[in-house]
Amino acid sequence: MEAMHEELNNFKRNKVWTLVEKPKECRNVIGTKWIFKNRQDEFGNVVRNKARLVAQGFSQVEGIAFGETYAPVARLESICILLAYASHHNFKLQQMDVKSAFPNGPLHEEVYVKQPPGFEDLNFPNHVYKLDKALYGLKQAPRAWFEMSMMGEMKFFLGFEIKQLRGGTFINQAKYLQDMLKRFKMTEMKGVATPMVTKCHLALDPNGGSKKRGKDHVDEVEEELEQTRPSKLTARQQAAAAQRLKSPAVRGKNIHISVKGMQYNEYKELRDMNPYLTPRNNRVGDKRFHNKSQEEIFYEIYIPFKKGVAPQHAIDTGKMAANKYFEEAYTMCGEFGLYPIMELNKDYDVGLIQQFYATVHFEQDEARTFRWMTHERLLESNLAKFGAALGYPRYPGVNANGWRCHDSSWAQTREVLEHLYIPGWGVPGKSANLLPTWDIMLRVYRETIGPKGGNLDELHLYEVDLMANSFAKKGTGEKLDVMDYIYHEMWSCVMEKKLPALLRTL
Repeated sequence: MEAMHEELNNFKRNKVWTLVEKPKECRNVIGTKWIFKNRQDEFGNVVRNKARLVAQGFSQVEGIAFGETYAPVARLESICILLAYASHHNFKLQQMDVKSAFPNGPLHEEVYVKQPPGFEDLNFPNHVYKLDKALYGLKQAPRAWFEMSMMGEMKFFLGFEIKQLRGGTFINQAKYLQDMLKRFKMTEMKGVATPMVTKCHLALDPNGGSKKRGKDHVDEVEEELEQTRPSKLTARQQAAAAQRLKSPAVRGKNIHISVKGMQYNEYKELRDMNPYLTPRNNRVGDKRFHNKSQEEIFYEIYIPFKKGVAPQHAIDTGKMAANKYFEEAYTMCGEFGLYPIMELNKDYDVGLIQQFYATVHFEQDEARTFRWMTHERLLESNLAKFGAALGYPRYPGVNANGWRCHDSSWAQTREVLEHLYIPGWGVPGKSANLLPTWDIMLRVYRETIGPKGGNLDELHLYEVDLMANSFAKKGTGEKLDVMDYIYHEMWSCVMEKKLPALLRTL
């Protein structure tokens, strides 16, 4: 009741209307209706009860009761761009509220409305109000100007919770999602990470045929029927989407976000390397490959020159033990956790290795997932599973990227490498004239974890990283995450061979 009185007081203060006798020539008196709403803060707490008296504008006739309409609505993209721009310049956005939004703008048409329900004038019950200014619900109302008031820092807007901090601006819709789940009584559902059912297949049309005249209309009717009488399968899919909303909705700086822009040629290159982005019409008859690009790479690159084979051998400790420096190198391998790699001795199929390098695709995710074809099967693994299969554990918190030479300065890496050569003889970046212990270490690296050959006179990137890391960590007790090097070198091996062939197809 207090909110209703406040609304009518606003009308009186702003001189919105005047109580007059109904004109005889007036045929259309617009009805009025009370609308009640609770204004909430970003936490869902009620901070204000609002009552709006609105006009039933649907009874207005264009050209008589109103001329031009206009509804200013900000696009969500514009709001996000504004927030991003403000965050980039360390601005803090302030929010403004509309005081009795529409009842401030003057009207040019002659409009009459009925007295508000429950507040009729007892002395003049048949009188009507002549509007001097716009009222909610009128067709021309959004075109009228209104007065603004400051609300302070923007915290809650159009269902978004906005936190403007020094480290950035964070947006989430946790409250909006919770309200949606509460509306459909799904608040007790368990959250999931995917928006669809992962072990459910949509049913195929058993009577599928060629498209005929009227098929579009039939599809529309069937879609409408599905909305009102969904099947069990559709209901399960919708429930899965709701479960996805139930999962944590707040994601801040701890979540890795990567935005990549690319031209069409770059997208086409990525699409050819990713079997999941490749069009179906690009498939081939050879079931060992997912698409034509993989088949061409296999026969053009890996078969003629045998470049897809990784020369991996077990270290012959008996033969190498004759070298007086071997014991020191062997101790260092144990210190870095390299024993499982040194003892690796597995039979391998050259054809399968070639097929792997021709079909493998590396996902850019935290687990470092990669997929490839073996015979006619599509297989998947990640760095942790790969290391477990080799009997080589990963060490939590140890990441080779912290010392990779393309991330740190080359001068720093060069300074470290100088200590690995015979004084006055070694040239950093070359494999000749290494100190005996490090020469053995290089042989261990090359014969175990190096997936490709090449110019043996030059140190490969992964070898430079490993040598620099080994020297820096010597005596510290820290382990080397060799699986990290294996993964990166596999990736570079694949890209080195695939990119030239792919670029020729653009």
